Parts: sequence; C-alpha cells; structure tokens
Amino acid sequence: MSSSPDSSRHFTANGQPMPNYKPSAWTNACLWGEQAPNHPPFKLTDQSLIPVIVRVVHWEAKNKRSSMKTSRGLVGLMRRIQISQKEVSDIKVVRMPRSDYLKYFARDKNNNYIGSEPERNWTKQCLEEEFGMYQDLSSPLWRTVTGEGHIFLEESHEWGEKEGFRSSHVLL
Repeated sequence: MSSSPDSSRHFTANGQPMPNYKPSAWTNACLWGEQAPNHPPFKLTDQSLIPVIVRVVHWEAKNKRSSMKTSRGLVGLMRRIQISQKEVSDIKVVRMPRSDYLKYFARDKNNNYIGSEPERNWTKQCLEEEFGMYQDLSSPLWRTVTGEGHIFLEESHEWGEKEGFRSSHVLL
C-alpha cells in the first residue's frame, strides 16, 4: 500500500508525522531479560480507536466550592486543598476515534490545547453519551507494511489470529 504525502504528515495518534524507525538487532535480542517490544510505528487513521486520558469534572464539587464561604486560616486552606486535589486526580481513559481526539482533546508538546473545537469540561455522563459506543468494541489486528523505504504497522480489517498480525491490546 503506497502512502500519500498527506497521510504521512498525519501518521501518529496526535497527528504528528511518521517517526524515524531503525530496527535494531540489539533491542530485539532481549539479552537482558524481558523488555518492551521493539515494534515499528503504528499508522493511525481518523477512524482508528485510540485510548485517551480525560480529566472528568464533577459539577457538584464546582458548585460546592463557589457556594462555600471562604474561611480564613488553616481550616479554610485545608478545605480548599482537599477539594482541588479531588478534582485533579479524577481522570478516565476513554476509547475514541482519532478524529474526535484531534477535535476535542489534542495537545501539543507543551501541553497546550490545540483541538479544532473550543476546549470544554467533560463530565462522566457527557463522556458516556459521546463515546460510550466505542468502549466495548474489540481491538483491531495490526499488520506489518513496507513501502517506499519505510516499515510500519497499520490496522487490518480482517479478523482472526493470522501470521503477521499483532493485536493492538499491546498498546494499552
């Protein structure tokens, strides 16, 4: 399968170009015990399902903070810290198409929001309504593709365990 110049520009999950990949006999040898697999880069399309880490907002906590009287002193400080820690630590991993990731959740290297839609807060209910249909789908199989001097893995639309295929659950 030949790749167009446009598809190589938007290769990774966050829309970055194809990374350099040089297969190494040293890393494939596993001389020092178990280690992470040395896979070629995964080529993702806009329809590819990817896991995305999302901060979940609780509207009750926001309302509680605004309605709570600001108390001075150590007790007030401890209460504000406790509420802010609960909000920051509440995250969820959601499977969604890459196109939706680029639309609603994309960030650059400096963690600045670069999505095409305005940034918004997500509740568990909103995430379930928008992306709930993707959570229980089976993982696709991947096949190795070589062409134009590059080697990469792309999704296969065939099902079943076959020679040359790898399951994408190794990504998660």
